[in-house]
Amino acid sequence: MKKFKAPKEVVFGLLVVLTSLIIIFGKFESELDIVVAVNKWRPQNEAINRDYPLAPFCWDLDGHQIVEHPNCKDRFTQESYCGLQNEVNGAWSSSFLKSDPSIAAENVKHHLLKRGCDTIIIDFEGLSTTQDTLESWLSIFTKELSAKFRVSYAAYAKNAKVVSNPPANIQNYNFVCKNFHEIWIMTYDYSIPPWTEVGELAPLDWVQDVVEYATKFCRKDQIRVGLAAYGYDWKTGKIIEEKDYNPRTKNPSIELISKRQKKVEVLRSSGIDKFFVWALGMYDELI
Repeated sequence: MKKFKAPKEVVFGLLVVLTSLIIIFGKFESELDIVVAVNKWRPQNEAINRDYPLAPFCWDLDGHQIVEHPNCKDRFTQESYCGLQNEVNGAWSSSFLKSDPSIAAENVKHHLLKRGCDTIIIDFEGLSTTQDTLESWLSIFTKELSAKFRVSYAAYAKNAKVVSNPPANIQNYNFVCKNFHEIWIMTYDYSIPPWTEVGELAPLDWVQDVVEYATKFCRKDQIRVGLAAYGYDWKTGKIIEEKDYNPRTKNPSIELISKRQKKVEVLRSSGIDKFFVWALGMYDELI
């Protein structure tokens, strides 16, 4: 039986059509990767935003001892993200750096497995130590965890300039991205009472500058950019949740959903596709 051989013109035409169909229908944008981080919850009977993964920060770390926050008890047990902070009795503590990082990691592993978490966000703030001490401890601690879990690190936002926040200067983006799966950059609190003048909590140009600096050390797929959902009352210094904002006050500090959406739009155009929303109080329409 004689085989049919299509003319070259027909084959070329089919390839052109196929290519066009791929361009038209095959091109799609990946879904936005957004995690909602939260340190305050609605009452049990109120709705909680479940559109995105939730990362409740549930543990305090004091030495090698894990202490679970009371309002985490029996909640969020099936979530994939869990958080670890160095806040003890309402204050930042550096005491964990004196503990054995291997023992601390084993303790954390036990709690992660118990909770069913596959990712942990390390949020160590307000540290009184040196960069070498912090990195030496974290190197061992993270190595023990990263074989089984995705380990991310929450870092202060900074650019090439030395910042006025001493704990931020001991956080090295290069170290973080060599030792952690992701860096969660807390791109907010640019203006904060009473240390700065009244201003935006997270100006867009500053956020862009911080992210551009981070890309010098980190792959873009390692960078998760923080978006705030709160602001400050500049008379009292107290935090205002976005849902309680009164537009008549025209407070530039408040990070509204429109500001977050603009940041996402601009950063996505530069190849950044991972975000987290730091929300004080949970409510719908976070982004």
